[in-house]
Amino acid sequence: MSMSSSINAEERRLAQQRQQDCLDAAIFAGCKAGGTALFVSGGLCAGLLKYSEFFRSHFTAGAKASFIMLPAFYSFWWASEKSVARCSQDGSKARFKKLLGISKPSNISSASVLTRLQAHPKFSQQFKQLPNYRAALDLHLMLHDMVGRQAPLRRAPTTVSDAQGVLLRHAVAGELKGWPLMVQPGFVYSKSSVFTADHSLTPHLEMETSVAGNGSRMLLYINMDPRLPLELYPAYLERYYNSAPPGSNTSAGSSSWLQLEDRAAATPSFTRFVSSSLHVRVFSASAILFWVNGTADGLAAVRRTVADAVSIWLSWLAAGGTNSAALPAALRAAAGPAAVPSNAAEQKKLLSDMATFSAAWRNFPRRDAAAARMAQAFGAEAMEQVYSSTAGSPAIRLPAR
Repeated sequence: MSMSSSINAEERRLAQQRQQDCLDAAIFAGCKAGGTALFVSGGLCAGLLKYSEFFRSHFTAGAKASFIMLPAFYSFWWASEKSVARCSQDGSKARFKKLLGISKPSNISSASVLTRLQAHPKFSQQFKQLPNYRAALDLHLMLHDMVGRQAPLRRAPTTVSDAQGVLLRHAVAGELKGWPLMVQPGFVYSKSSVFTADHSLTPHLEMETSVAGNGSRMLLYINMDPRLPLELYPAYLERYYNSAPPGSNTSAGSSSWLQLEDRAAATPSFTRFVSSSLHVRVFSASAILFWVNGTADGLAAVRRTVADAVSIWLSWLAAGGTNSAALPAALRAAAGPAAVPSNAAEQKKLLSDMATFSAAWRNFPRRDAAAARMAQAFGAEAMEQVYSSTAGSPAIRLPAR
């Protein structure tokens, strides 16, 4: 073996060790924090991929743009009981603590872990190469933490999809028991989804962000996905979108969804975005969907908007309880007296239609205009794993306890 080959092999070995160190450190942080950990892959950049046509059709409405896509860049893990045991057995706690500068993180948040990683020499340059990506990722972390504070998170075992993207999957306690919250950060596009139970009348919550390659602007999509077709159930539209949640104790939560959209539209840094894709337009009728300037004012405004949107959704969640469409009182409150089935057959059909409608939201990315190009870039199998996860397929759903 040549000297050059030996050096390259050693570099690969060290790179693999650094990746494992980071993974182990994240798992350890999760062990100490009650189960949540941030994993940053050592996979780094798979190359600067220019998808002008792809993003023009999906995001930019005719404007040519290049986007940096980083497979396996940021991902989230739940530390399982097995990981906790390994942390205790391998005697490497001190090394983990030294890596992340952690002493006793009794209640560490995902955002604080990200802050430590951003300061780490191994990752600081990557943040610099992605203007304003930190700001976009922060929005997803904020959503995660806000939901986590209201619905305490359970530990849950999970699996890695593959090197091109790892998803956070977990169940939460209380009324959310068995409902997965999934975050798919990666590339300059990130998506977060909180899906409510199959027959719940409370809307799903989804957020997508995309940052232009030069960092000049960010695309924000955040939506309370309706559980009933708004065209057929105007009382449902009036309740969840034109009305403020009942009993909210925050100024943001006391606003209606459409009032929040109006505030966003009046913000100087915001410009409405209309997709060239009919599919996207159909599924974004109730969405808050804007281009946001990548300035300090714009980023501050988008953070306020996302925080307000999540607060409104959480207020509806708190007000709804189990909120099952199988309960006539809940259905009457959510969608009006006309929505209540008159017999068992009608109720069975309603619940079946709701499940079908929910599946359409969950499987939205599969039918997106970008799906074919994503499969070409990252492989059909890898993308199917992503879609299965964001669709909340039974394979990743934890049993209700």
